[in-house]
Amino acid sequence: MSVIDDLKSVGKTLNDIGKVEEYKKILESWQIILEMQEENDKLKKSNSDLKEKLELKGNLVKDDFVYFLEKDGNKEGPFCSRCWEKNKVLITLQQNKVGHWNFLCPECGNKVTYRN
Repeated sequence: MSVIDDLKSVGKTLNDIGKVEEYKKILESWQIILEMQEENDKLKKSNSDLKEKLELKGNLVKDDFVYFLEKDGNKEGPFCSRCWEKNKVLITLQQNKVGHWNFLCPECGNKVTYRN
């Protein structure tokens, strides 16, 4: 049985025998446990996100004004340096065939000239 199931069982028993104040305390405890579970889930997600970003950062290589993701001998990119450095988000640059710059970030509008 889980803690929640135990609290339900105790709460039902207290309610059945007319112990209203004790039953209210069980409900309050139950609410606190649910809030703690919610907070724990948020912390787990945040931890997972941070681990993912840390792994990405370890595989990022900056070349001029763009980033590439290098993993297992493969190279992905180019990615916007502004979006990564400001928001830690990898946005793939789009190739441009007009003008003096050859890549455009669809997120922030950053225009990049890059020659590989």
